[in-house]
Amino acid sequence: MSDTNYQHGDNANARRNTGDLPTWLVALVVLLSVGGGGALVWWYFTAPPKVVTVALSEPAPRRPGGQQNRQQPQPRPEWNNDVRQTNNGFMARTGTLQMAARRRDNNPYSLVVFYRSQLMPADQLSVLRATAAVGREEQAKRLKLTPEQIESLRKVRPQRGMAMSPEDEAALRAAFEAFEKAPPEQREEPKAKLLEVLSNLEQKNLEPTKTALAANVESVRAILTPEQIQLLRRGD
Repeated sequence: MSDTNYQHGDNANARRNTGDLPTWLVALVVLLSVGGGGALVWWYFTAPPKVVTVALSEPAPRRPGGQQNRQQPQPRPEWNNDVRQTNNGFMARTGTLQMAARRRDNNPYSLVVFYRSQLMPADQLSVLRATAAVGREEQAKRLKLTPEQIESLRKVRPQRGMAMSPEDEAALRAAFEAFEKAPPEQREEPKAKLLEVLSNLEQKNLEPTKTALAANVESVRAILTPEQIQLLRRGD
């Protein structure tokens, strides 16, 4: 009984503490609620719209089909009348000539000089590709080279680069070695000498190089059949 009476007493005290709200306070709360809601509605419909600017990056141009254009690599600037170092040696250019100097380990440099311009019509130069097919089984089969033809083509020494006499080769190697052995800060003078030697060889050996290339073409043409020559020209 005592527990039950205690709970009833607490409920009575709670009612006395809260009590009924006065009428005027209830009316004030209602008026404030209605007024605040009305003000909010009035502001929403009468306030000027606010403009928000959002910066968007310009989309990349698209190719037909919806694919975006990829950035194309920029062509390397052309250079001439200079000697530059490469990964495995040096490269020199003057006029229409280019010299590549390469070496492996501690062996002497191999010097290859060639004309950057085309010295013969493409259909004639394509015949020389038969000499490269000798060492490639797939190409030899495509051209239907016979064992006799392969043996004859191996005896043809294709002209690689400029045709030079032993004296020209010795002069070029001496000029290059003087440049290569000089300290980097003292290479201007030997570089000028190397470019001068190359420039002199450019015109001197132009016709001999053309003659050697033409002889190569005729040697290969004499070994191949007309059908094989057509396959080489078409690149089939």
